[in-house]
Amino acid sequence: MGGLAGGEVDAAVAPATAPQAGQHAHHLYEEAGVLLVRRGHPAAGKPVTREVWASLRHVDIHLALGRGGIGHRAARAWLAGERLAFDVAVVVPSFLAAAVVAANSDYACGLPRRVAEALAPVLPLTPLALPGPPMAFSIDLVWHERTHLDAGARAFRELVMAALASPRPASARGRRARA
Repeated sequence: MGGLAGGEVDAAVAPATAPQAGQHAHHLYEEAGVLLVRRGHPAAGKPVTREVWASLRHVDIHLALGRGGIGHRAARAWLAGERLAFDVAVVVPSFLAAAVVAANSDYACGLPRRVAEALAPVLPLTPLALPGPPMAFSIDLVWHERTHLDAGARAFRELVMAALASPRPASARGRRARA
């Protein structure tokens, strides 16, 4: 057993799901996914039709202990719901690695909007308009009961919450218990 319950991770910023037994969650913000390619990519500056999407090769990201996690499953479910194929060219362990590969190849990578905006000044990437609505999801701070009352862990969580918090839309209030 690993991650939050096993002690390898004290807190995680992750797409919202129903908390598992022994876990706590605090809503941070709403996020959207963006699709990025290198500047000068053949698909850049053109409408991304389903045919263009199908021609793209993608960088897949396995952030969670070397495998796809909550965000990966959410992205796969969104793709399935939009009936979009996902041709994986390479799998990497981080958002930064995905962006670097996309910036230096003809592969596309999907990233959270905030990550893409942070990388924009240093990597030659350009966003593509998706064929359909953008993938949108809530982001939570999640932690295990073993650190819930620890003063240091609580102070850390409060810093993260203050740095990343945004007002919650009225339609989403009440969905999750506040920490």
